[in-house]
Amino acid sequence: MSLLGKIKPVFPEMPTQGLFRLIRQPIYVAFALTLWAVPVWTPDQLALAISYTAYFLIAPRLKEKRFEQRYGAAFDRYRDRVPYIIPRRTALKRTTKEPKDGASPAQQP
Repeated sequence: MSLLGKIKPVFPEMPTQGLFRLIRQPIYVAFALTLWAVPVWTPDQLALAISYTAYFLIAPRLKEKRFEQRYGAAFDRYRDRVPYIIPRRTALKRTTKEPKDGASPAQQP
């Protein structure tokens, strides 16, 4: 609609919180996991899961090119720090050990 109205779109800030702290594509990963977690398999479900999983691995690269153009160096730093689809073990440990109230681990009961 903004194109029809000749209104310049306003984009939100680059997502870096929540699951985006662990991996750059959490939505695609969650959907792929949903596809592969069916209780009964049929040939058409297998074909669908394989084709969509291939799409989920390739298509976000195009989105990341747009993010690179839109956010520049901030996205480059984020991409260097956060893996594509598989979280690093150190990131998982750091996330699970962070105190909820902001206190350091030594101050926790």
